Amino acid sequence: YKETYKPYLHLVSDDCKTKVQKFIQRDKSLREYVNEIEKLKKLKSEVSSLPVLIPMHLFLLDCTKINLWLTERVDFLVDVMVTNIRETSRTFNTGICEQYNTILTNVSIHPDNTEELVKLKNYVENLKCGELLQLKDKQEVAVGNVMFLLTYTILPKEDIVHNTNTFMWADRIAPIIVNTDNELQKTCDIYKKRLQD
Repeated sequence: YKETYKPYLHLVSDDCKTKVQKFIQRDKSLREYVNEIEKLKKLKSEVSSLPVLIPMHLFLLDCTKINLWLTERVDFLVDVMVTNIRETSRTFNTGICEQYNTILTNVSIHPDNTEELVKLKNYVENLKCGELLQLKDKQEVAVGNVMFLLTYTILPKEDIVHNTNTFMWADRIAPIIVNTDNELQKTCDIYKKRLQD
């Protein structure tokens, strides 16, 4: 029965915690996180199926506590990895929201002269083929992060609100940009008419 616990000895030492810490410090893909977590979950499943009572020569050895401790240890290691993705996701989503906020601030400026008008018109045109496409790609990454998190944890309310806000930005800002573009075109037409008169 001593041999039964041999494959799980690394869980008892701090080596497994160090290994997980090193893993999360490197830039790993979600697929790599899933692979590591699934390995740990398999380990937990194996530990859970270990016998609880082991017959010794003159007595029965109750292994309930060690089995429970090992499964809790695996849960802790999984939680360390999931928490890292959750925190990374929060920071990433905050960056997306800040970028949209900056766009909103910039397209809300009312130009006072033709130079500002041209500058704003160029900014809006560049948004359509540049920054908005980059933000769309970032949102796809954010979706992947959320799908990962929904698989392995229950998100707190503030994360749900933050994720919702992140994903709503594209739909909220699109009509604002269209409106700004229309207003800029009207203002351009007014300036052109003045120049012709």
